Amino acid sequence: MNSILRALSLSLALGGAQVALAGGGAAPVACQPLGVLLTNNPQLSRFQEALRTSGLITVVNGPAVYTLFAPTNNAFARVPAGRQQLLRNDRVALSRLLSYHIVKGRVNLQELDVIRTPTTLAGVPLDVRPLGSHVVVNNAHAGDQALRACNGLIYVIDTVLLPGDLTPP
Repeated sequence: MNSILRALSLSLALGGAQVALAGGGAAPVACQPLGVLLTNNPQLSRFQEALRTSGLITVVNGPAVYTLFAPTNNAFARVPAGRQQLLRNDRVALSRLLSYHIVKGRVNLQELDVIRTPTTLAGVPLDVRPLGSHVVVNNAHAGDQALRACNGLIYVIDTVLLPGDLTPP
């Protein structure tokens, strides 16, 4: 019984949810890291696959806390053909591109509205502007709700963010 209470307390402390059990009571739902949350979202499968290919999936599944700006599969489909080819053939360029979508720390919409230029893991700041109930990140629209993971937040965006130094061959 004590182990159930400890697990429940830990789950609540980590922001976990509860699932009702047959016969009453509740069991904690395991809190998921960023990479697992991406895997469970079909519209973000290309971003998750790119993180895996680049090796950054281990970073976002680790103990550090991050905010991800995750482009949808449709956003990846709109990346120009020359850049897609570059990213397929150059793991360093792919890692740089993906690092441009990751900010250290759990940054909510209110904080983004104040910070306005959070620095990415690529070392380049993003330009964040409020627009109604959501924000625009560079030229990408982020929804007004973040997906919550144990180790951060995921904002779904409609455009792949391209750092200026990533040019097609």
